[in-house]
Amino acid sequence: MQPGSQQPAFDQFGQPMVQSGTFTGQPQPAVFPVGQQPMMMGGMGYTTTSATAALIFSIIGLVICQPIGIASLIMANKALAITSMSPGHPEHGSAKAAQVISYICIGFLILTIAYIAFIIFMISGNHQL
Repeated sequence: MQPGSQQPAFDQFGQPMVQSGTFTGQPQPAVFPVGQQPMMMGGMGYTTTSATAALIFSIIGLVICQPIGIASLIMANKALAITSMSPGHPEHGSAKAAQVISYICIGFLILTIAYIAFIIFMISGNHQL
């Protein structure tokens, strides 16, 4: 062995505890699975939001035309309030898309309620205007 080099540490089974060229007792670089990296830019992390959930709820509300669009609009507005405070926030686009789709969903809901009210009005026989 060269002078100044460290002796590798061994585990309970006699295997050397070396990982990526460093010893286990030394600090290791953080390794994250794909898709789970922390959102860092310039050493500053972003606050997580519910933008993706709001987007999913707004799409579901658009497909089945239910009042879930109102809940998704509330979630999207909260997410937009958080993302607009951090320029370059990666969830800003999702929050904005959820807000727009929620407004469309609420518009369809209002049209559906108006159509049902018109049908009930026509069936009831009260055609006097």
